[in-house]
Amino acid sequence: MSSTPSPSPSGAGISPLWAVLLFTFANSLGGGVVTTGFSFLADSAYGFSAAQNYGLGLLQGVLYIVAALTAGPIISRLESTLGLSHRHALAAIMVGLGILCILPFAARRIAGGTGGAWALWLLIGGYSALTGALWPIVESYMSGGRRGRELRRAAGVFNVTWSSALVFAFWVMGPLKRDSSLELVLAVGLLHLGCVVMLPLLAPNPAAHVDEAHGPVPAVYPRLLGVFRMQLVTSYMVFSAITPFLPLACADLRLADHWQTPLASVWLAARVLTFAIFQSWHGWHGRWTTACAGAAALIAGFTVTVLAPSLSTHIGRMPGIVMLSVGLSLFGIGMGTIYSAAIYYALSVGNAQVDAGGKHEALIGLGYGAGPVCGLLSILFQQQHWLAGGLAGRITRDRFEIAMLILVALLVTAAIAWSLIRAAAHAAEGRPAPVSPSAPFPQTESERNPPPIGR
Repeated sequence: MSSTPSPSPSGAGISPLWAVLLFTFANSLGGGVVTTGFSFLADSAYGFSAAQNYGLGLLQGVLYIVAALTAGPIISRLESTLGLSHRHALAAIMVGLGILCILPFAARRIAGGTGGAWALWLLIGGYSALTGALWPIVESYMSGGRRGRELRRAAGVFNVTWSSALVFAFWVMGPLKRDSSLELVLAVGLLHLGCVVMLPLLAPNPAAHVDEAHGPVPAVYPRLLGVFRMQLVTSYMVFSAITPFLPLACADLRLADHWQTPLASVWLAARVLTFAIFQSWHGWHGRWTTACAGAAALIAGFTVTVLAPSLSTHIGRMPGIVMLSVGLSLFGIGMGTIYSAAIYYALSVGNAQVDAGGKHEALIGLGYGAGPVCGLLSILFQQQHWLAGGLAGRITRDRFEIAMLILVALLVTAAIAWSLIRAAAHAAEGRPAPVSPSAPFPQTESERNPPPIGR
């Protein structure tokens, strides 16, 4: 039995899933090149240092948070005052993304040589802000008007669609990033502009979320939600720390330019596989082992990835490359596990509202920004000689990025340990009945599966 849906805005309707997925895949290709691959582009096009890349990452995180939190209210205000629809907002975002992606190529042509780096800063800042507004809208089109098994299927396909687009983007970047990186960004801009022709396939506004009545939420779910929210932020902190590190790691391993982004895509591919498994298998619901496994995979993957370039001098170049691949695979599994669980519990405990999507995006943005902050702090430690002696001093003097990754590891381990201890303390207050691992909650035809939110 379901409750009456909230009134839909004018022109609202359920958009064809295939149209939403096509639009998602195309825009996720751009996100793979710019949002996820910016460090490789900056390194190839402008020779950016690690410090500059961490600065780009910090800019990305801050503006993503602002956009994610303000996009919903701004669109609602424009709709009520000017009569603009969500489809109009998508059109404006596509044009904005297209113009931003053209700027670096145009600036290089005007400045010549390796000039025009200012355009990359403008691209990353503007792109982060616009995509922070984009994805909650797209996700509302995916989930609006759908429920039960239909929503679960749409959510699973949506997750695999956007995450697999990132893998494809990294493989395309491989042979192009060295000599044609700005042309690649230009092509992304043209792709965004081309997405405007897809918009008539979508309804002017997404259908209202179908609120369903269901049985009581198992007592363990809110506690698991708290744990996975903490893990979600820390996982994106690790992601934002590893991203600027990967070009340095590939250089240390003497990896050819055209193989650098394909190797980096290993973690993206592992995340796609994890999404697919978690969508079809529900034995992880209500299980504390899922939180432990996700945290263990994340930390282990992070550690192995960081150590691979340094240990390659002792174990050999090829074993080092294999070690890096294994570390990235574990990292991708941890990211996929934590992401899937965080979304499931967030929207099982609460409601799948569009504003909730913006708040969830903001949590991801917090993780985006925290990693680069650690990197910039490590640079400060190095420049001020605050760690002048011993092993710590040698690390910060020779390889400041390693010091940054150690700092991130300590923060992530402490945060995850705190969340697990806190959850265990809550669990000791009252032992809830175990949740059946054979089927997802709620176990009825009208069960809700939360839509995927975030990148």
